[in-house]
Amino acid sequence: MNLLKIYSTAFVTIFFLSCSQPLDFEQLEEYTIMPSITSSFVFFSIDAANFNSIISGIPAVTEVNETSDFKLLENSFIKQNLVKLDFYFEIKNEFNRAFLLDVNLLDAQSNTIHKVFEGFEISGNTLKISAEVLLIIEDFPELVNFTKVQFIIGLKDTATILDASNLSKIECKSSLVMHL
Repeated sequence: MNLLKIYSTAFVTIFFLSCSQPLDFEQLEEYTIMPSITSSFVFFSIDAANFNSIISGIPAVTEVNETSDFKLLENSFIKQNLVKLDFYFEIKNEFNRAFLLDVNLLDAQSNTIHKVFEGFEISGNTLKISAEVLLIIEDFPELVNFTKVQFIIGLKDTATILDASNLSKIECKSSLVMHL
């Protein structure tokens, strides 16, 4: 029994000592905490019915324009400590047509502060397009004043008509990570 006790003690000692490394406390001094807040940004789903107003054989609606409020930056703590904004977009286009996407950040008076995307092309029959935009507040200090988001999605080729009975749709999901 003593032999088993000696072997197990030696094994446990070797096991714990073989996996250790000296601790480097300088890493702790170099580490900085950067809290972040993740928020859903905008979601939309558009079908052919959104583009089906036809006047004399020409589609009268070639783009869909939507503006939404964004209230998170109304918090003074977030506004004062914001370091960067990280926008993530995932788009699915079931149409066999290309679209153009504009995403604008607006202030309280609906003035454009920054254009996140301008003329971003969404190819036809694309089931997943991912995009990321990183904005540093130091480079764009006016971003802390945005309170609205404007999405404009339009047909790239406005000469051909979308069939209103088409069951295809275009969807966009997006999120925003605010780093403090």
